[in-house]
Amino acid sequence: MKLVSINRLALVGTLLGATILSVVLFMQPVSVAAQEACPDKSTITPGYSMFSDSREAYRDGYAKGCEQGIDQSSSKNLFCEIRSVPSEYLDNSSHWEAGCRRGHDEGSEIYERNNQPSEADLAVIAQCQAYKESATADKARTSDPYSEEDANNYYRSCLAGYKALVENNQPSSFCSSQGSEPKKIGCMAGFLFAEEKLKETPLEPASAEVVERAREINYCGIASILDPTANPNTRKGTYEGCVDGYEQAEAGGENICPPAPDGSLSEPDPRIRSYNVAYADACRAGRQYFLNPPDPDDDPDLTSLDTTTKGIVPKCDPSLTPDAVAPFPRGVGPCDFNQFVVLIKNIMRYLILLVIPIAAAMIGWGGFLIMTAAGSPERVKKGTNAIVIALTGILIIAASYLVVQVVIKLLVPTGSEIIERIGV
Repeated sequence: MKLVSINRLALVGTLLGATILSVVLFMQPVSVAAQEACPDKSTITPGYSMFSDSREAYRDGYAKGCEQGIDQSSSKNLFCEIRSVPSEYLDNSSHWEAGCRRGHDEGSEIYERNNQPSEADLAVIAQCQAYKESATADKARTSDPYSEEDANNYYRSCLAGYKALVENNQPSSFCSSQGSEPKKIGCMAGFLFAEEKLKETPLEPASAEVVERAREINYCGIASILDPTANPNTRKGTYEGCVDGYEQAEAGGENICPPAPDGSLSEPDPRIRSYNVAYADACRAGRQYFLNPPDPDDDPDLTSLDTTTKGIVPKCDPSLTPDAVAPFPRGVGPCDFNQFVVLIKNIMRYLILLVIPIAAAMIGWGGFLIMTAAGSPERVKKGTNAIVIALTGILIIAASYLVVQVVIKLLVPTGSEIIERIGV
């Protein structure tokens, strides 16, 4: 019993200590680092002796180059040249250029220190670094390899291309104004990477009122609305397009289904683009669904088919051929390979949901047996076995899920409708 008491006291002490530490850390004031600026030009020494006029030219060049380096608005070679030399320093242009180049280098270093990446930026930085290394290696095998400055320009433009879309919603034409070839190519690489990341970030879902109205009109016969694993932005556009197209036709109005809600499909943000494409398609389907509704007499099961039922087996219409296209008369698609893939994914997901709580209970039970063993080797062994079995089960399920993901990606072409629907 003494061993049990000691174990319990140790556990309580650990939890109490962790709680106190969390509170102390949470209450610590957050300090914001001051932004570093260029040094005063009067403190700059050229590093070699020169006349006072030359020294002033050097210092002025340093100050202006440093500002450009911090702003990252112009490259060193482009800015620090004869045409940038102020008229009063033309007689000492070489000293001004030397100071400018040094200032630009040190300004760029200050820029890097002032813009330390957040955790969210680390993946972007790593990706742009990998792009840069790959592009540099490819160019090294040609007659026109990248210089070190070309490679750095490629990397910085890659970051700029990413931010142009994610932070400023710029179109891809932004990259065509980047100047040199390495900058343009790097910018476009970052822009395309941003597109892929944005696709993972959904817009606000359709409102509950729109979803309810779509349910009342049988989802305009569009089965993809009912697929919970579909792209969320596509689902949003499909819901809203279905309702707008149906209700406008119901009111006797003219066709209000443009290529997109704002009349364009050219939005640079892929979230908006995927929403617009889905909206336009669903709007036309909704209008057609009202003007030419399916005849229940031809299909008695049209209204009785529960297309909203959640479960392992996906809903499908066995009366349809595999080449049938939406809108489907009963609101769901044919029983084809798509549904089989969704079935496999659903089985794996339900297994995960089943195994995790069981494993957690076994780990808790094993921990309890060990804590209350009171020196009994048999109870310690039972508790250890329970924990090992639980962890093994989790590993087996996780490995199985990964194998299914890999097999689906190998069997189904990238970018196909199946991949989009099941979220692989």
